[in-house]
Amino acid sequence: MIDSTISSPGWMLAPMPAVYGLFRFIVPAADDALASILQMGALATAVYAAGLGLVQQDARRHFGCFLISQQALVVVGMMSRTPFGLTGALCLW
Repeated sequence: MIDSTISSPGWMLAPMPAVYGLFRFIVPAADDALASILQMGALATAVYAAGLGLVQQDARRHFGCFLISQQALVVVGMMSRTPFGLTGALCLW
């Protein structure tokens, strides 16, 4: 029997609308303190997810950790609010 929850490619796109909402609504309104807190949280998430992905034996879990780590790096770049950070975040996205 085929697992229908994995056969759909829609699960790969789940973090992207959240990052778009963050870019559209939070980045313009965030002050420096909030941007710094979000950036440090996203950096910790990226490092933790990358480390967790290194030890996964299942390919699906490994790929899921990779996607979480990548989206967290996009958030780090967006929260830097510099031209280089925003360009890098949009290129990685």
